[in-house]
Amino acid sequence: MTYLGQLIYEDGFTRGHSEGRNEGREILLKKQVAKKSRKGKSVSEIANELEETEELIHRIFNELLSEEQQ
Repeated sequence: MTYLGQLIYEDGFTRGHSEGRNEGREILLKKQVAKKSRKGKSVSEIANELEETEELIHRIFNELLSEEQQ
């Protein structure tokens, strides 16, 4: 493989790995938010416990609600 080919391959691998980790983190957060909301916790409580912003937890909560309706 040429040097340029190697650089392109490594860049693609790094980007793919990073995107996969981000998707995995999002899936984990969704599972945690769902579990905590089933226990009756508020968006504020969930955000505090998961050390995330209320805006992020609210967005995830709304996504979960829309997925349930489909």
